[in-house]
Amino acid sequence: MYLSLDERLEYLKHKRPPSATADDINRTVSFTGYRTGKLPFGNDYECEMAKKLKSNLMSIFDQLFQKNYNCFFTGGAIGSDLIAADAIAEVLKSYGKRASRSISFICLPCHNHVKSWSQKEKNYLEKLLNEGTYAFYVSDRSYYKGCMQVRNKYMVDNSAVVVAVYDGKPGGTKNTLDYAEKMRKKIMTIDPAASLKTELFITKRDVSHRFNFLNDAKAEYNIVEYSG
Repeated sequence: MYLSLDERLEYLKHKRPPSATADDINRTVSFTGYRTGKLPFGNDYECEMAKKLKSNLMSIFDQLFQKNYNCFFTGGAIGSDLIAADAIAEVLKSYGKRASRSISFICLPCHNHVKSWSQKEKNYLEKLLNEGTYAFYVSDRSYYKGCMQVRNKYMVDNSAVVVAVYDGKPGGTKNTLDYAEKMRKKIMTIDPAASLKTELFITKRDVSHRFNFLNDAKAEYNIVEYSG
């Protein structure tokens, strides 16, 4: 069902963030990265540098999928979060039925998160949500001081691997990676102006195929019938 962005975001106000078990966390990847102001290409998502970044992210997410990681969180901000969500969507689509038990979530920090977004970014998010990417609000109210950090902490706490577009600049991405390191998560970073910087570091342990919250997550967050 195709819904406008406003309709879909209104619907999501009635959904709660997924609750993950330890087994779920072992198969989950979260992504954090720069907004447009820190990206060398700004919000020109169609330029060659942006396309290269997306291609590099697709390569990483493809390798993670092949290692049995099947749940992906992105932060829902303008810039590299949108590119990462798009990259995940393309990777999962390329695997067809093999990815039918995989899911990609955009983690929105607060109810009025997109209020100040440009129409270009709103259209990008609307496209992702209407083409199979899921979303939820981490906090059940409008913007408040600290909601971005709450969102970032949720993603790190509920994942085993953190992928980041990061080149050393201070800010929210660095703070998220510092927390991920403290929590002993596996971390991979990509320079937004270059290519893959860090060596792929993934556990060799076989990942269990038991499903808990992932089993019904798509049905829970899918919109079958909407009444505004």
